[in-house]
Amino acid sequence: MSTTLITNPQDVLKGYQGAFYNLHGHTCRARHLHGEWFQVNGEIVHRSTLEAETEHLHTLIVQKRRPQKSVVQRLIDRLRNL
Repeated sequence: MSTTLITNPQDVLKGYQGAFYNLHGHTCRARHLHGEWFQVNGEIVHRSTLEAETEHLHTLIVQKRRPQKSVVQRLIDRLRNL
């Protein structure tokens, strides 16, 4: 989880929408309902779930940026470790 405490619901929403866009290349439908509740693509979710999903999206973005090793490179690495 992130160590930054976000208290403003709009900041939570912007963080999720930005991460979603960075990963998928298009926007999502998301809005703050009231209190700790949000609606994302028609589904009602709690703030803690939305924050966790934002962190997950950030993890996927980092993984996507890393160059993937080919099957041959992974096999060579395995053989070296034997």
